[in-house]
Amino acid sequence: MGDSIMAKVKIQGNASGTGVLTVTAPNTSTDRTITLPDATGTLLNSDGDGSSLTGVADATKLPLAGGTMTGDLVVSADVDITGSLNGTSGSLDIKNEANNQNVFIKTTSAGSEVTALKIHSGGVLELPSGGLRVGGTAAANTLDDYEEGNHSSSWTTGNSGSITMGRNSMAYVKVGKVVTITGEFDVGSVSSPIGGLRVSLPFAIASHTSERNMSFVTRAGMYHIPHHEDNPPLFIGHGGTSIIEGIYERDDNSFLDYNPQAGETIWLCFSYFTDS
Repeated sequence: MGDSIMAKVKIQGNASGTGVLTVTAPNTSTDRTITLPDATGTLLNSDGDGSSLTGVADATKLPLAGGTMTGDLVVSADVDITGSLNGTSGSLDIKNEANNQNVFIKTTSAGSEVTALKIHSGGVLELPSGGLRVGGTAAANTLDDYEEGNHSSSWTTGNSGSITMGRNSMAYVKVGKVVTITGEFDVGSVSSPIGGLRVSLPFAIASHTSERNMSFVTRAGMYHIPHHEDNPPLFIGHGGTSIIEGIYERDDNSFLDYNPQAGETIWLCFSYFTDS
């Protein structure tokens, strides 16, 4: 039977040092095996019990047990944090350096992940729900709606008459519960009897909290009004509806339904409240 051949274990001292390398067996009755890597390298120092490693001189490596890292941390998968992400000094930067990519801040709702805040690559800040609270933490301090656009208003009459408009689009801006509208409207043709003019709004007028309808009156600007004794019409809005009604104030302070004539131009610009 020939001699078995195996790799050797060599312990070699360092001629430039005087320290003693001590290998101490653990306090156990179970055999322990240390397998060295199949490559040439340098072992890290241990702080005594092997539970943490010290002596990593390169500060750009990921530190353990409260160390400090000065270089960038680059990961290719998700990073889960059980505690808080704190910027203890300097700025805390959350950014997506990829070209034209958005930044999302997400949370959970009813066990599902939802987007709480979205920062578009073009600089637009988007709140999918909730709102922006300014100057306080109450609902009264929360701006939860903003919208702007154009409303193709419907111009109708109080009875069987009809009206055709040359222009009927009004611009609007809604900030919270306040709606501001503006528009210039041309009366095309009118068939009698009219019985009062009605104009639709983009949002319903707010209702009064005591169950009484809230109303408002706005005066319209007019062009070509020979039959109105130079008095422009008034428009009245009633709470809970999306309609304003035209009336005409005569010189004796009495009121009649406002019935426009073909060729008139009406200007409207006013604000009103909605319920939401």
